[in-house]
Amino acid sequence: MKTQLVSVRLPEEDLKIIEQKTKEEKMAKTTALKQMLALGIKQYQLARAVERYGRGKTSLGKAAEEAGLTVWEMMDCLKEKGVPNPLTAEDFRQSRKNLEKALQ
Repeated sequence: MKTQLVSVRLPEEDLKIIEQKTKEEKMAKTTALKQMLALGIKQYQLARAVERYGRGKTSLGKAAEEAGLTVWEMMDCLKEKGVPNPLTAEDFRQSRKNLEKALQ
């Protein structure tokens, strides 16, 4: 993976948390920063996917892909966040019929 050097100014409160992580987990500051940034990026991707799905801008499968989750994990996440499923009972019945036809 290609990397790029990025310079950023952080609030002292954030630096204290990073220092705490480096001491508790006995790691380099750059490693701690990378881990914390990766976690933030993952949370951002999930929040964005939930928001896009909730507005009807993306499908369940695409939202799961954007969030880096399986469809089942995405469904659980949407349920936890109170995002309603736009599919009706009839949609599920039709999907079941289609699946049964495909399996014959």
